Order: sequence, then C-alpha cells, then structure tokens
Amino acid sequence: WSSRSKIPISVECTSSFREAQRRDKRLPNASDDYALAIIRFINGITDVYQTSLFAKPVSTVASSIGLPEWLVDLRMEATHRSMPSIETLRRAAQVCLDWLKLYYWDVKLNLFRRSAAKRAKLEVGDQVKGVLERFVEEREQRKGEGKKLQCILNDLVKMD
Repeated sequence: WSSRSKIPISVECTSSFREAQRRDKRLPNASDDYALAIIRFINGITDVYQTSLFAKPVSTVASSIGLPEWLVDLRMEATHRSMPSIETLRRAAQVCLDWLKLYYWDVKLNLFRRSAAKRAKLEVGDQVKGVLERFVEEREQRKGEGKKLQCILNDLVKMD
C-alpha cells in the first residue's frame, strides 16, 4: 500500500506506534521504537498544521491542536538529551494513539458513516421510484388512470 501512494501521516504514525507496542511485548527494550514513533508523530503532525509563511514553534502548533506540552518536551529530550524511561515512552505512545483516534480515525469513521447513510438513502429512493414506475405502468394497462399517478411520480423524481 505504501509503495503505491502517499500514506497520510496519521496512518503512518498509527502503524509506527502499533509496531512499537508489538515489539515491546517481544523484546526486552523497545525504547528506541517508541521514541522514534513519538518524534515522527510530533514532527509530522505539527508539520501538517504549519500553514503560515513562517514556521511557528512546534510547541505552539502542538498546543493549538490539543497535544500536551509534555509530549513536545519528551520529543526534545529523546532527540537531543537522554532517552526517557520505557514507562514514560509507553504512556506517551498511548496519549498519541488516543489523539490519533479522536482527531483522525473517529473523524474518518464519521465521514464514512455519513457517506454510507447518504448512499443508502439514495438507494432506497431509487427502489421506491422503481416500484412506483412499475405501479404506474400496471395502472395504465388496467384502467387508464396512470396520468394522476404519473404526476405523483414526476413530483417524486423532481425531489432528487
């Protein structure tokens, strides 16, 4: 999938965090995996929101999108100082995943549900229209009263 198209940063980050969690269960120390995932998350997500001509500080952008300041500090520590404890990295990874769920995955799910509901409504409308068309045809063949029903059908079609 990643070789065919550009993957959204939120999808990449979710994958990185999940992979770090899987490795954490198998390996004695997955600190590097967590740290890298956190660094990529903070850098990648805040970069998406850098919309002005001049770059804003990462902490300012992070704050404006609901990321806690301590995550930005943790990123700085992991990048330029010493590696935070594995417990801190695990907690940070979970906070990042929770943010991704709230601001990316839940949003996508809601858009999908609305789109699916709209498609279902259109399909039902098409089915009703088909039933009415058959009904009008049968009525015309039987009694010649199809004109009144044809007007109703035309009104329904105009509502699309």
